[in-house]
Amino acid sequence: MCSILSWKGDLPKGLLSALLIEAESRGKDSTGIAFREEGHNVVYRQAVSAHYFVKTNNKHCGEARRSKTGIGHTRRASKGMPINNINAHPFIFGKYIFAHNGKIDNWQDLKIGLINKYAEAAKNTEVAAEKTSAEKMAQFYRGIMTDSMVLGEYISSRDFSPVMGCMGLAWINRDNVYCFRSNKELVGAVVTWKEKEENSTAKEVHNLALVASTRKIISEAINHVKGVEFDYDFVDLDENTIYRLEVNKIVAEGTVPVNPANHEDQFTSAEVVSGTPVSTPVSTPVSIPVTQELEKYGCYLL
Repeated sequence: MCSILSWKGDLPKGLLSALLIEAESRGKDSTGIAFREEGHNVVYRQAVSAHYFVKTNNKHCGEARRSKTGIGHTRRASKGMPINNINAHPFIFGKYIFAHNGKIDNWQDLKIGLINKYAEAAKNTEVAAEKTSAEKMAQFYRGIMTDSMVLGEYISSRDFSPVMGCMGLAWINRDNVYCFRSNKELVGAVVTWKEKEENSTAKEVHNLALVASTRKIISEAINHVKGVEFDYDFVDLDENTIYRLEVNKIVAEGTVPVNPANHEDQFTSAEVVSGTPVSTPVSTPVSIPVTQELEKYGCYLL
């Protein structure tokens, strides 16, 4: 069980940190954020609890808060999955940055199929650029170590029919933010907010669309923000439908194919993660501009 967040619009000071900390109840194995900055995607992720991440990455949280486009994640690793910075969300796949809540039962089969697909493509082309791209994609899939990392391919195609399991998803594609759920909880909210008036001075009204794994994460986070007046309405998100976040609404873009064998996993929002929060980082945060990380993992624009 994990938690995902996404936003489009103006975030007031303190809300992003509050959202991450509220989301920690669903996972303490890692925390990450991704956002747009001057036309580029930036990702920070670390195998620590949200409390520790917020405390030690205040500058990066501030950068994200000032961006109108972003996603976040807190992780509870599935049994047997590695816990380290590389396996922390959000993940990078070409022009997409994504975060996943759920479990993919057939990820090993999908991984092998994708390796074979790109290895075959590299073998069957004489075009140097296409061969290099296919070889790097095969290399990328050989190196993945967690179920969520196969999902970029299906986010790109908007066809989840090969994927068996369950998923709540949030992703960035350039300046757009999207979300999707299949047999996993996910909820939206359309928010207006303004700083509390002092000396009867009118304050600017700001618009914001939010998505999180549960209503409680959103409402509790809003309750923790001081000096701000909020007005918000929750938006129920239909299963198997892709939604696009805009600053004052959440727009359905239509249903997409899913696997008929999809099913809920054993972890639900009713379960609170127990144990001691991670208090020290496993290693330094991954904080690499996307273009550099694409080189590192051999994953280029699709």
